[in-house]
Amino acid sequence: MATYSLPATDAATFVNDRPLADYFEKAVRGAQNPKTVANWVINNLRAKLTESGTSLDTLRIQPEHIQELIGLVDSGKISTTIAQDVFSEMFENGGSPTKIVEQKGLAQVSDTSAIEQFCDEVIAANPKSAADFKAGKVAALNFLKGQVMKASKGKANPNLVGEILERKLKG
Repeated sequence: MATYSLPATDAATFVNDRPLADYFEKAVRGAQNPKTVANWVINNLRAKLTESGTSLDTLRIQPEHIQELIGLVDSGKISTTIAQDVFSEMFENGGSPTKIVEQKGLAQVSDTSAIEQFCDEVIAANPKSAADFKAGKVAALNFLKGQVMKASKGKANPNLVGEILERKLKG
């Protein structure tokens, strides 16, 4: 708890599962945010191991690849949704998350002109939701944001999508 600033529940998970704790300790080496590494190891990795009946001994994901995946999300290169897909690919076939993102063309779109085009198309296709947002229904923005993410196949930077949609709808 002290070394990695983890809450008691995370620490207890590692205390009760020594192999998982050993994996975490390798994955967390040099990490900026140990809690994020713990979340991926406990919530994602452990769940996949249980679901598939796989053991840590046969795991294809190298511990350092957990940090690499987190770095891709933190840098904005991929969204958390895409990170889940990359994680699944890593679990199935191994490999570096960066290489998987490159091979599958999963990099997040942060090009504002491309996102603006998606936003324009979604606003044009959903005039009622656009009008609802202008009338003060904040939830309509989330619907439109979801439609832009769907149109971009999850690749648009969600923060930029929100900013651009708001600007277009308020302006």
